[in-house]
Amino acid sequence: MSLTPPPFLQLRNAVVRRAGRVILTVDAFELACGENIALLGPNGSGKSTFVKLVTREMLPLHRDEPPVLFKGCDRATLAEVKRSLGVVSSTMQEQMIVHLPAVDIVAGGLYGALGIPQAVAA
Repeated sequence: MSLTPPPFLQLRNAVVRRAGRVILTVDAFELACGENIALLGPNGSGKSTFVKLVTREMLPLHRDEPPVLFKGCDRATLAEVKRSLGVVSSTMQEQMIVHLPAVDIVAGGLYGALGIPQAVAA
């Protein structure tokens, strides 16, 4: 029995299709607990699809061996994932109607919100 915890996130042979066309293929990806990454790439390269795959807003094609494991579990709920994952996206800019300091916007990713929620800031 291994005492090493499973990776925070693991993708193996994950394929996402839309309208019958493959739009993203991830052969192998692991993210350890506490590790941080940034997704960079041109428009249309699959960054948003990758994030939606991770957050379970989009599901991969079925495989006998689950293609996405979250903390070792293949059936994590969206709520479980969002409690453990902070996502900051440039699309949030469209939602900003007031000026917020950049640090508040980035920190808001920890809470899945635009800026730091008042209950936390108090």
